[in-house]
Amino acid sequence: MRKKTLKLMPFDAADYLQGPEEIRWFLEESIKAAAEEDGGNFESVRNALETAVRAYGASKLARETGISRDGLYQAFAKGASPKFDTVAKVLKALGVDLFAAYARQAAKAKPKRHEREHET
Repeated sequence: MRKKTLKLMPFDAADYLQGPEEIRWFLEESIKAAAEEDGGNFESVRNALETAVRAYGASKLARETGISRDGLYQAFAKGASPKFDTVAKVLKALGVDLFAAYARQAAKAKPKRHEREHET
């Protein structure tokens, strides 16, 4: 009797992100997860951005950012280090705000000198 083989297709999150809200949620969660890892995992952020570009549509994103379609694919290709302005333009076009927030780990940091002087 012959064994049947099961052919699996590679998983691609871009196939399941339906619309801008889901893309924004995906990016937010991906960036949060990367920030929580020790030292940050910026390769996973780059990968999430690459997935978002494909889910949103590279041609549409190219028109909205002024970055060529090929330029978007190159900027977020595996192992690439996209420029900050490229990331900022893409996030803006996707409707994702870029801002700084006080890190949770910083709250546990050693008190500053002027704070230590008042503890005695």
